[in-house]
Amino acid sequence: MPLGYPELQNRPDVVSRGDSIVVLSPLTACITALPTTTAPQYIWNGEPVGGKHLVIHRISWMCTTSAGAAGVYRMMYCLGNSVVTQPATTDTLTTASLNGKIYSGRIGMGHAAGIANTGWVAIGSCFETIVTTSVGAGLDAYVDGGVIVPPGYLLSLACIAVNTTAVGRFAVTLDEIRMENRL
Repeated sequence: MPLGYPELQNRPDVVSRGDSIVVLSPLTACITALPTTTAPQYIWNGEPVGGKHLVIHRISWMCTTSAGAAGVYRMMYCLGNSVVTQPATTDTLTTASLNGKIYSGRIGMGHAAGIANTGWVAIGSCFETIVTTSVGAGLDAYVDGGVIVPPGYLLSLACIAVNTTAVGRFAVTLDEIRMENRL
């Protein structure tokens, strides 16, 4: 639990409010090197300054198309881009609630956003397959509020692999929380 965030000190209370959602990315190919100027996938917090922060609980990725070769996969994220307006590459938002509510917030998710490379971080475990079929293989990282996206910022996501033939989808479980005295 992040220190200095009294809003998050009791995570069961945050989750029990029933407002957690899952944001689903479009299908995207893996990449073979860390991005330097373009994020393969991103979540944009469209809240104005002083608005809600996105508190990330879990980031996962599932392979939906076989790579056709043995491979190693690793999820990465980069936080640090402030983007005032919604990026032009924002896709139609696909969400799933954990309680049946319809999401009506200001999150955007898309692909190919220009980024300033402020540092990519490996998240969760990697997996390696020695078979040529990787459909259904997945990665999970429970961050339990350890990643917080301020209003107007991008959380960039990438899946690094040995080739670009594997395609997958990110799923990010989060809550939107108003945090006092923050960006």
